[in-house]
Amino acid sequence: MNIKLIKDVCGPCSRSINIGQPLLECENCNNAIHTKCFKSAKYSCKNGLWMCYECASSAEERYYPFPSNEESYDSDRFYENRNQEDTLIASYSLVLERCRRYSKIEFLNAIKQLNSLKKPMLSSLFYNVDGNASNFDSFLIELRSIGHSFDMIGLAETNTDPAQQGLYQIPTYTGFYGETLAGKKKGTGVALYVSDNLNTVVLEK
Repeated sequence: MNIKLIKDVCGPCSRSINIGQPLLECENCNNAIHTKCFKSAKYSCKNGLWMCYECASSAEERYYPFPSNEESYDSDRFYENRNQEDTLIASYSLVLERCRRYSKIEFLNAIKQLNSLKKPMLSSLFYNVDGNASNFDSFLIELRSIGHSFDMIGLAETNTDPAQQGLYQIPTYTGFYGETLAGKKKGTGVALYVSDNLNTVVLEK
């Protein structure tokens, strides 16, 4: 019995995508093309995900903390040569893309629902503070207005190294600061604040 395989057709070149040929899929709608056709198809890396022109045009800009290497993809086999780190970043990017965006009112209503739950759960807040020196005090005011005690609070782009973390304390939390990138004054530094209700142990490498 002969079985005729139905092959995907690459839109830009109108040719079939055969088994073994390197291909690139839109990570939003799963439309596939030959990797060598990605420039003519206007595929681009949006929010860390490869998207076709239509999906990239409609996708809203989101916070994306990882560097983009799109300009270095000259080979038509770049997509299948991604290393383990690239794959891990791609999975994180997909999580970020699927995060729901809330208005301030929607967010506060969600917090009220969270406070009404009886079952034990772990809650966390992630915030891009864009510089402790400029915005930490404003963040504390916003945090108090939320009216919920998060178990963990993560801050990005603190621009603060561990030696200065004593200047930026959140009551009832213990703070842990990572090293900032050498020679970089902005857009660097992360911090994790853990509620004093939790036991915290720092594991040295």
